[in-house]
Amino acid sequence: MMHHYQLCGLSIRSEWELAGAIAVPATTGSQAVIKRGDVPKSLPNAVGRGGAFESAPGRLLLKVPNVGRFLVRDGCEILVAPEPTAQASEIRAFLMGSAFAALLHQNGILPLHASTVEVDGEAVAFVGQSGAGKSTLASFLGQRGYPLLGDDVCPIRVMPGLGPVAFQGFMRFKLWENSVQALGKDSAEYSRVRPTLQKYEVPAEHRCTQPYLPLRRIYVLHETRDGQTEGIEEVKGVARLAGLVHYTFRSRYLAGFGLQADHFRMCSEVLGPVQVFELSRPWKLKRTPEIIDWLEDQWGVSTMSAASSAA
Repeated sequence: MMHHYQLCGLSIRSEWELAGAIAVPATTGSQAVIKRGDVPKSLPNAVGRGGAFESAPGRLLLKVPNVGRFLVRDGCEILVAPEPTAQASEIRAFLMGSAFAALLHQNGILPLHASTVEVDGEAVAFVGQSGAGKSTLASFLGQRGYPLLGDDVCPIRVMPGLGPVAFQGFMRFKLWENSVQALGKDSAEYSRVRPTLQKYEVPAEHRCTQPYLPLRRIYVLHETRDGQTEGIEEVKGVARLAGLVHYTFRSRYLAGFGLQADHFRMCSEVLGPVQVFELSRPWKLKRTPEIIDWLEDQWGVSTMSAASSAA
């Protein structure tokens, strides 16, 4: 059975259910397909290599021990050769992460490592390394009524007449157990991202209903230590571009794809109308509501108006 989705600006057919993806009718044409297939053990003409991947123009081979091999080809196909003992959740985790990032790169879509919410009809993205608190912050914003546009990966493309837009991504949060508990939820009600991790797929209560929104603000999450300054400060000059390049999801694939120059140009175009800020705060869950107060002060909105717009 094939599942049909509109996801990250692409229409997708997939043998696997993709948690948080927007389902569409089966009659809708597809731009890319995800299915089982023969996947080589190596790429003979690989240009880029990492611990778990090989890349070449139009190709990415991802090799995950005890899970399987994934071949992403020409921006239109992901072939999967699962290991016999691999669970569906493990395969889905790599499909929706590393493999899908390669598919976006091959389609000229910038995958920013970010969680993104809707604020007054615009996209606001929170970027950072894994574990920086992107998903947790976005989930707390969701409780205040801000619709989720996508978690973990923010797909961006510059559109004529519109400028940079952020597309709908995965409409669920990937949260560690302590974050689930801080939201007042029971982790037993949710599926694990992977069987060995205490990390869960939590559906968003409020979802953006638009397929894409203009991207206007990016916040880089920074953890403060004792004595360091807390708050929000706008990033100026070349540091804006450096941050966007740095927080591109799976940017290590680009050299093998031959897309480094395209990526740099795309980042420059995206930053035209976009403001970039550094959000410096201690990584303490109990401080999260206070951090959101800082953001709302800057946005000039109230919790009541945010909740009303999402209703």
